[in-house]
Amino acid sequence: MEYYNPFEVEKEPSMFFIDVELDLPKVEKALNKNIPDTLFNSAVSSADFDVKAYKAGEIKVDISQSAIDFKIPLSLKISKSLGLGKVSADGEIEMDFRSEYSISPDWDISTTTDLLHHNWIKKPVLKAGFIKIPIEGVADIIIGQMQKQLVQTIDNQIDTNLDLKKMIASVWGEMKKPIQASKEFNTWVLLRPADINLLPLVKTSSDTLKTQLQILMSPSVVISSNGGQLSYEKELPKFSWADSSNQKLEMNIISFVPFEEAEKIAKMNLLGETFGTGKNQVKVEGFNLFGQGNNLVVETELSGAYNGKVFGKGEPKYDPARDSVILDDLKIDLKTSNILMKGVGLIFKKKIKSMIQASVEEQINHNITEMKTIIQNQLDAPGLPNGINLDAKLGTVRILNVYLTPDGIKTLINFDGHARLLVDGLPDRQTPPKE
Repeated sequence: MEYYNPFEVEKEPSMFFIDVELDLPKVEKALNKNIPDTLFNSAVSSADFDVKAYKAGEIKVDISQSAIDFKIPLSLKISKSLGLGKVSADGEIEMDFRSEYSISPDWDISTTTDLLHHNWIKKPVLKAGFIKIPIEGVADIIIGQMQKQLVQTIDNQIDTNLDLKKMIASVWGEMKKPIQASKEFNTWVLLRPADINLLPLVKTSSDTLKTQLQILMSPSVVISSNGGQLSYEKELPKFSWADSSNQKLEMNIISFVPFEEAEKIAKMNLLGETFGTGKNQVKVEGFNLFGQGNNLVVETELSGAYNGKVFGKGEPKYDPARDSVILDDLKIDLKTSNILMKGVGLIFKKKIKSMIQASVEEQINHNITEMKTIIQNQLDAPGLPNGINLDAKLGTVRILNVYLTPDGIKTLINFDGHARLLVDGLPDRQTPPKE
């Protein structure tokens, strides 16, 4: 009789923690490369001056949990028409800006940038022949005009280089796709992400900033002939900050082997097999798998010296010594006193037991091995923008439980390891991801 024990599938999802490290000097280098040398070139009409401002050195950047500070050194070229000609002045100034940023529910970064203060390194003085005319009185007008354009330049650079929504949406989309782990066994990995959060930035040293991407998911392994059509429709969740950090990458994955797929492999090995000699031969004509409690029942149909069915029963368990799932103590029950001569019966029992154990164990354990390989491969070659590198390694594998369902054999597996995203500079939103 076919029946199954009631059970509660482990509902504890997996938290996938990815540490994100930003190298501040490399962020500065990328920003300096992207910001043009000429930052202002315009007439200040209210003061009747023409002003050009150039970068006088490297822009310094400091990033905190809610703001980005910029120290911008500038060289100024100032000129003024006096009717008969032009007079000019040079100056040097440092301007400190702060961009306070926020992340909207749909993962867009918005900034509000203001000038904190300025410091004249070299005050501009107009020269008309031997006459020097200080222009400190109109400096505030010039700075006010420059401030508007520089604020717009900074906001544009943040918008261009920090496209958080595009990066997160790309990661989410990739995680939703089925991953083929084995063509031979039609094995597919579904990560099934459920939520994704970001930890606020923390400065761990003068040069390093850290955050953490936290992804909640319920991964599973499925054997399916049309696995490429498997779909997972969960949309990207709204942005929210994570409450606390964790240093460990850990996943619980359910590996599923449908009875029909296990039967296919077993049938390849068993159908048409004969046992015994002469009149005492039997031939395997059919094969079926189902559950009885948490025991796997093997139903084999025979013809020849015995026409009928025989049954084998064993419980799939994890064997720590072999580090694999085995069919524990598979027993073959020959339900007749004259089914076969004793010797043929013993040969049949031994042969069919080894074949059934091998085919079922092979699929379960192949799933686990392939699962680890495919997940590591996905971690080794993520489609991330230039400037972002993922360093991740899966560690130990533990089988937590094996149980039967009306559809097949499920194995709960735990992976641990570590993962780190290294941000070397700023990924440009125009730069295509690495293949």
